[in-house]
Amino acid sequence: MKIRSMITGGLTALLCLLAACAPAQSYLYGGSADDILGEIAVGSDGRMVMTGFTNSADGTLSARTKKGRSGWALCIGADGEVLWSFVSRLGSHDIMSSPVIHEDGSVTLVLEAETDVSQEMEAIRLDREGNVLNRKTMQKTGGAIEYLWVAPPLWHEGYVLEEMDDKAGSVGFSLYDYDGKRIAQLSPEQWHPKGRAHAAGERHAIRIAGGEGTLYALEESGEEKKLATVFEVSESGRLGARYNSLISLPDGGAAGCGWVLSGDTRKGLISRWDAEGALEFEMWLEIGQLYSMVKTDSGFAASCWTGEENDAAGENQSWEVVYFDEMGSIVRREALEPGEAPTSSACNLALLPDGRIAAVQNFETGRGGIERDIRVTILE
Repeated sequence: MKIRSMITGGLTALLCLLAACAPAQSYLYGGSADDILGEIAVGSDGRMVMTGFTNSADGTLSARTKKGRSGWALCIGADGEVLWSFVSRLGSHDIMSSPVIHEDGSVTLVLEAETDVSQEMEAIRLDREGNVLNRKTMQKTGGAIEYLWVAPPLWHEGYVLEEMDDKAGSVGFSLYDYDGKRIAQLSPEQWHPKGRAHAAGERHAIRIAGGEGTLYALEESGEEKKLATVFEVSESGRLGARYNSLISLPDGGAAGCGWVLSGDTRKGLISRWDAEGALEFEMWLEIGQLYSMVKTDSGFAASCWTGEENDAAGENQSWEVVYFDEMGSIVRREALEPGEAPTSSACNLALLPDGRIAAVQNFETGRGGIERDIRVTILE
């Protein structure tokens, strides 16, 4: 049975007042120039590895011997302490992405290098102290390949590069292991015969094809099983909803969050499906759009962009973490500290082994120009 609920900002504010908001610790990273960290991976020991880019050579980046934009990976402990910082570049507009922490404590990353005329994707493996163990170029542009993109790996171990032509059409997909060795090359029809991945969890994916967004589950046989249609796409290609985050649940079901279009307004959206694809709940929220989601012991938590709501009220607040129970009802909301001019680009969440939540927030510093630093907030 489909369940939908509209939650107003006033009601959720009351819920937050009634609930005791837990203390949080915040840590700042970056230098005096523009720095970004977005993606985050968490190890079994609580270490966090974040990836992005840096233009700084001071502050957290004071050990740098070169200047200019480079890919950046930062490893911190569960207490916010910097354990290592790794910076590298091959081009002029580089970014580090796709961090993976392995059982032995080593880390793999992708350096996405770009110049005015070419792209290059390099797999880099570091030991637990941040020293280079191996680095290998996976693919460069040239010939029919004009663009490269790190695609969601879905059910595969390793990195998937989508190869595109000058019309941004897919030429093929290549799967690489974590040492940068090519394992397989597939055509677009072989890679996503049921539609392009829109969002993915450990054992679930939402794919778009035929004017619909469809939820699939990975069966033990390795085949994908269609579970449910979760949104529609108009003839113009306009999405009626978007799931920014999708997670697989221990009971075999899935949950996702994002936004839904109501008239011309985007409302927050959180949904849960059982193992057979039946909708257990769907909540439309007037508090803002939801971005990143984790499963907690008592329900869920999601980052929420409240910029539009608070800008109208003249308040300087952009991101908060919203806690839900198992059936999608809001338990409490905890505001994250804003910068001088907060941005709406991203706020990724990660669950630590002890049950705490790490929120990675990029914010403008107010020092002049577009200069951003990183704040990691650990919520109890």
